[in-house]
Parts: sequence; structure tokens; C-alpha cells
Amino acid sequence: LELCDVSSFFSESEFRVFVDAVRGGGCVKALRVPGEASLSQIESRKRNQTVTELYDGDWDHYFVMVDVFIRNMPDELQHMSQLLLEQHTESLIHLLHKIKPSFAMIGYPELAKEIEVFELNLEKGTLQQPEQTEFIQQLRERTAAIIKQLTALSVIQP
Repeated sequence: LELCDVSSFFSESEFRVFVDAVRGGGCVKALRVPGEASLSQIESRKRNQTVTELYDGDWDHYFVMVDVFIRNMPDELQHMSQLLLEQHTESLIHLLHKIKPSFAMIGYPELAKEIEVFELNLEKGTLQQPEQTEFIQQLRERTAAIIKQLTALSVIQP
């Protein structure tokens, strides 16, 4: 994958964090991922909508939330897997409830809804161990892909 300088594109944008970086003498670089242009456009629209609706256009706040998500979620998911393995269902439900809003806050409300449905089914006792294991594994994989996408989204260099 190749890093491309996209500073000129962002120098006059509404993304204050990028504008400030360029005006401060830095540059904005993005990964060029062959064949992913349409996905990037869809994700970009989704991010724009999230920032507009949840953060009133405050990109700095959004990027803080993304940073917190990237730093904390892998450990939370590892803990979740351990709770599942040890069959600590009540603690697992509590952790699911805790992490659910994090997905919505970075632009993945559909995944937050899936977590909510899973959480409710756990509370009702309607899920067997294999179904629980499969959901948690898929959540870990999807979260890893989200984190990869968010970290590869752009690199700001001072």
C-alpha cells in the first residue's frame, strides 16, 4: 500500500485537524488501497453523517472518540472472550452494554444495534454457547477490520 500526499485536497476542507496540520507546515497522507475507492466513499459519507449528527460538525471531537475506540476496544473484546470462556454471563452482558455506544459514536450504529440484540438474547437465555462464541468471534473480527480501516484512513504528519 502506498501513502499519498493529499494535503492540497484537505487544505481548504472543513476538517479542522487536517487544515491546521497543513497550515502548520505538515502534510496529510492517506493510504491508497487498490479497488477500495467505492467503499471509501461510502465510509466517508457515513463518517460525515456521524460527525454532523453526533458532534455538530466537530471533527476534533470525533477523532478523539476514534482514538479512544482504537486504544480501548481490543482489550475490551479480549476481556469479553475471557468472560464467555469462563461463562460469566452477567459480566458479559454488562460489558456488552458498556461497549455498545462506542460503535455508534464512531459511525457504526448498525453494529451497536446488533450488540444490543445479542445482549437482550443473552439476558433472556435464548442463546446456546456455540451461538455466543460465534457472535463474539464475529464481533472481534469486524472490530479488527473497523480499527484497521480507521487507522489506515489517514496519517497526519507534522
